[in-house]
Amino acid sequence: MADVDIELVLQGGEIEDARRCYAPGSTVEGWTRLTPHGAIECRRVVARLEWQTAGRGASDQKCVDEIELWSGRLSGPLVREFALTVPQQPWSYTGHYINVWWRVLVLLDAVPVDLSDMLAAEPSRDELIVVAPRRAATMPPVPPRTHVPPDATPSR
Repeated sequence: MADVDIELVLQGGEIEDARRCYAPGSTVEGWTRLTPHGAIECRRVVARLEWQTAGRGASDQKCVDEIELWSGRLSGPLVREFALTVPQQPWSYTGHYINVWWRVLVLLDAVPVDLSDMLAAEPSRDELIVVAPRRAATMPPVPPRTHVPPDATPSR
């Protein structure tokens, strides 16, 4: 397995209950820093936005956006910014029978050096996020309609 430290920092969205929340159709922005302990040949380094289900029944998983950040030899610290687009659905959900979880993942796909590298998990770092429409309390106020009393209609 490639020996590398991966730092992942997300920006934007709103913070709620110590998690970043993003509205459908918004953009998840962030950056990652990879610090290898020695040189690593990378097929690629990607940032992904994924959702998955868990609970009773079959689970499902889908990558909805991905951006390639690097490919080639990684011999020193690498910092890359990324932006991923949040789709309109599915929204994050925690229920009795099913849960829908979202995450941002940075994954390093390294060229294996020996058999033990082929069997090891690829180095990655992820952060869970919430995808849901903004709550009414945090939305900007709607201007009141101008009220015209029924008896104030102009006469002919």
